[in-house]
Amino acid sequence: MPDTTGPPASIATGPKPFTRLTAAIFDLTSSEPGTFQCRLDAAAFAGCAARASLVGLREGTHTFAVRAIDTAGNVGPETIRT
Repeated sequence: MPDTTGPPASIATGPKPFTRLTAAIFDLTSSEPGTFQCRLDAAAFAGCAARASLVGLREGTHTFAVRAIDTAGNVGPETIRT
């Protein structure tokens, strides 16, 4: 039976929920080998590294989302950190 289920992504580390930093680094993991796609706020998903770096953040609330894509091309659910 072919693999049709996308793997879940996890945010292993990242900044504290409330900070005044203008940069953030997130370490991402997945239950399967593959790649990641990330987005900040309402932006479209785009490819990102397992260590995602965001710079030039403005003060205020932001939402970071990540999803994993396995080697079969299956996209997993979003994992979100606000």
